[in-house]
Amino acid sequence: MLVPWQLNLLPAGTLALAVVGGLSISMLLTLFVLPCLYLIVNRLAERLKSWLTGRASPW
Repeated sequence: MLVPWQLNLLPAGTLALAVVGGLSISMLLTLFVLPCLYLIVNRLAERLKSWLTGRASPW
């Protein structure tokens, strides 16, 4: 429904471009960036926990 607006076949093409761009960015963040950040923070927390308890690091 927004593709004809994005291609400027209908009026308000800039609004459709902003909507499609926002949906694309939010999908990228949700599917790729946030899981990677979760893994990084989780590994750092495990490393800090093992360092504070005096056990050897798992890496």
